Amino acid sequence: MQFCEAKKMGMGRRFTKQDKVLSLALYKQGPRAYRWLRKIFILPSPLTLSRMISTASLKAGLNENIFRELQQRAQKMKPKQKLCMLLFDEIALTPHFDYNRRRDTITGFVDNGETTQNKIADLALVFMIYFLCWQYTENRISRTN
Repeated sequence: MQFCEAKKMGMGRRFTKQDKVLSLALYKQGPRAYRWLRKIFILPSPLTLSRMISTASLKAGLNENIFRELQQRAQKMKPKQKLCMLLFDEIALTPHFDYNRRRDTITGFVDNGETTQNKIADLALVFMIYFLCWQYTENRISRTN
């Protein structure tokens, strides 16, 4: 990314989807740190990242694309790597409404993906998969079998 975009002016730079996803992960770790990194490295602007997020069509309920992606990744894994825990948790939401121009809908009501209730949403149920025997490195901590 750095070499390809170095010769181009700011508005002429084009980033791949993979570059934007990586940059978004950095931005979500800390917007202030991301702004500092942008002074050193060629990275997409926060506005570019915001536009990318706004094009995603995320809806309440179960997302079939996520399950399909998990299935494809699981097919490439060894049996021991598939040992995992499925964790569920509720997160608190700030009750508010948003108007989505693209879909012409108002979000903020209790919605399970199939039905919507006339109550303001203040909680969301989320899940995370935690792999037990998968080797990975994160924040300089190595986890082994």
